[in-house]
Amino acid sequence: MRHLLLTLRYRGTNYHGFQVQQNALSVAQVVQDAVEAVFGARLDVKGCSRTDAGVHALHYALNFWAETSIPVEKLPLALNRHLPDTVRVNEARQVPQ
Repeated sequence: MRHLLLTLRYRGTNYHGFQVQQNALSVAQVVQDAVEAVFGARLDVKGCSRTDAGVHALHYALNFWAETSIPVEKLPLALNRHLPDTVRVNEARQVPQ
């Protein structure tokens, strides 16, 4: 199991903050959708903080655990294929537990 750290940039205009919400679209939801498309499982992503609706970010950190052999340097490309243009993965790194 690998501990992965992603940094994102996003335009939050169409999102109701980072954290998943039952009645509104969030940044975490679209990231989880992309992670599920790449890894084949709905993995739990943990953001560095909560944000309000409409907030933008240039360097937002999140982490998750995944069982994968995909080279870490290829993860941004793989995830960005499944993300809307308003959310982009800048970088991915494997980090210590």
